[in-house]
Amino acid sequence: MSTSDDMKQEDLRLRAEAARQIDNAPRDEGPARSAEELLHELQVHQVELEMQNEALRQAAIELTEARDRYVDLYEFAPVGYLTLSSDGTIAESNLTCSALLGRERSKLLRRGFISLVIAEDQENWARHFRRVRQGDGQGKRSVELTLQRGDGAVFQALLDCQRQTVGAGNVAVRMTLTDLSTIKEAQAVQRASDARYRAIVQSANNAIVTANSSGKVVDWNPAAERLFGYTNAEIIGQPLAILIPERLRQGHRDVFSWMAAGEVAQALGKSVELDGRRNDGSDFPFEFSLSSWKNTEGWFYTAILRDLSNRKRGRAERATLEVQLRESQKMEALGILAGGVAHEFNNALAVVIGNMELARKDVGPGHAALECLEEIAKASLRMKALVRQILVFGRRQVTERKVISLVPVLEESARLLRATLPAGVIINVKCAVDAPEVLADAIQIEQAVLNLCNNAWYAIGIQARPGTIEIRLEAFEMGQDGSSDSGSAYDPLGQLQPGRYACLSVRDNGAGMDAATREHLFEPFFTTKPLGEGTGLGLSVLHGIVRGHHGFIQVESQSGEGTVFRIYFPEAVSPPSLGFAPGRKPVRAADATKTGDGVHVLFIDDEESVVSMMKRQLERKGYRVSGYTVQDEALAAARAEPGRFDLVVTDYNMPGMSGLEVARALREIRADLPIVLASGNITEELRVQSPEAGVGELLFKPYTLEELCEVIDRSSAQARRRNNKTG
Repeated sequence: MSTSDDMKQEDLRLRAEAARQIDNAPRDEGPARSAEELLHELQVHQVELEMQNEALRQAAIELTEARDRYVDLYEFAPVGYLTLSSDGTIAESNLTCSALLGRERSKLLRRGFISLVIAEDQENWARHFRRVRQGDGQGKRSVELTLQRGDGAVFQALLDCQRQTVGAGNVAVRMTLTDLSTIKEAQAVQRASDARYRAIVQSANNAIVTANSSGKVVDWNPAAERLFGYTNAEIIGQPLAILIPERLRQGHRDVFSWMAAGEVAQALGKSVELDGRRNDGSDFPFEFSLSSWKNTEGWFYTAILRDLSNRKRGRAERATLEVQLRESQKMEALGILAGGVAHEFNNALAVVIGNMELARKDVGPGHAALECLEEIAKASLRMKALVRQILVFGRRQVTERKVISLVPVLEESARLLRATLPAGVIINVKCAVDAPEVLADAIQIEQAVLNLCNNAWYAIGIQARPGTIEIRLEAFEMGQDGSSDSGSAYDPLGQLQPGRYACLSVRDNGAGMDAATREHLFEPFFTTKPLGEGTGLGLSVLHGIVRGHHGFIQVESQSGEGTVFRIYFPEAVSPPSLGFAPGRKPVRAADATKTGDGVHVLFIDDEESVVSMMKRQLERKGYRVSGYTVQDEALAAARAEPGRFDLVVTDYNMPGMSGLEVARALREIRADLPIVLASGNITEELRVQSPEAGVGELLFKPYTLEELCEVIDRSSAQARRRNNKTG
């Protein structure tokens, strides 16, 4: 229906309404019917006109309101509206566009739009405008340009352009203008954020893995590549399950199914330990923490993984070190215990040795009991050496090196080992007669050999088959030109100086060692034995003993081919002694019957049996002896007659007052009185403190009568020489 038809219908409606109102209105009876009809007609027409006027007023109001709404929508739209004439000048512009361009609307109208485009984009705009104006059937066309505001600032804008025909065939271009600055800034921030995230992920030391809700890997950083051994190309799109050992994969699939169903709350934000599977098939422990996120593609899960191999290894090493520390503490406690035991045992052993010597002299040659006494003497001397050995093992005894042959040391070591080795292990000793003597401590050498043989025994036991340990002693000579005594140029260590060496070797046919084990062989606490079966100190102690003797160690070993340790000790340069420390006068055969020449000895020991026995022994040798078991009584005797005694022999470990304290008190009484300090535990600390206290000699307990007499005679002679010089 057309607009004119609508108007006719409205006029008819108004006329009918006016007639109805007139008919319903009260009216008087008139004289003439025709006049009444005419008046009625006029009234109807008047009402009709009034109603039409009211309708027109209402329509005008509605039109004004609609126009205002349109203007508001147009002027204050979130985008700029522009209408360009066919020549590209601005015909219309809303207020938003004016604000975006930073120019008054009046100054925009009839201005060429191209003047608002920066020079670099003007050619692009001209080409775009021509295409829109020509109307190639593409409909709306969009273009991004950089526009310039009135204050000179520029901004990115999106122009949506569409051709329209207006008037009598005239062409116009209507455009919407959108400021892209905020969007571009947000995109730049997002790109920077993505770049930072990517840089952090790519440079992170921890593996970072992202999977989608199907459990497929979608992101993989270099640390993950290093950890698992899969390249980015190999892993992207693969299921996470390939990173899990086969035995755990079903559980992993179940957990991921729960997560894919949205049940992720329990897993998020927690550290979980799990075993992983590398590309090469090896397993390793790792720890991971999980986070989830969502975008238009769905849920994703990102895990940060840390390799726990080193941490677990560190825990195991700490546990091992704790065990080794406890073992070391036990060794220290054993050393302390050994010192106390040695004191008591030495006192008892001194009584045995002393009384044995007295009995041997009492029975005389040819007596039936003499053979038994000789056996007691041998056993006593062996017990004496054993006590010293216990103290060395407990690090409680500082020993002196002497010029010795290693042959008896090795034979004695083999004898001890044969008593402890299992039946399937054979030990052989081969010593060359021309092996040079060395400056060494026999007990420490014995300890080194025992350590090596114990390791050899363990290496043989690993193979669970009979084995052989060979101890060999040979002479080795390094020439000035680097050639050995065999005539070939051979330096097994690259450290041997020209000269002769005693080469001590211990060889076994056990399991052998690989290169990694040999590299750490002499490190303290390093051991290949199971936890609790070794302290890892044996070879480090061996290394310390050899270096302390100015020797060198060579190790040859291959896995499954046995091991040989060779130790090179330089030949002793001083002449051999007869069992005493270098520099001391050896005991001559005639000294066995030498008398004490009336030398008066003050003998102090807290054991009455020791004092009684030594008093009888020394008096038989011609010495005068005053024995005391109480230190204060001995000091009182010395104060009463300071010149009465020629020499003092005092025990070190006594209750109430130690031997050092006795020595200091005696020096205050008489500064030139010779003092001999006897102890079963001569430590380095005791060696340092003794001269400061006035002690001239240290004597290891238990001692023989000959050793005591030698010390007494030497100390007395030195005192007489000093007195003669001062007199």
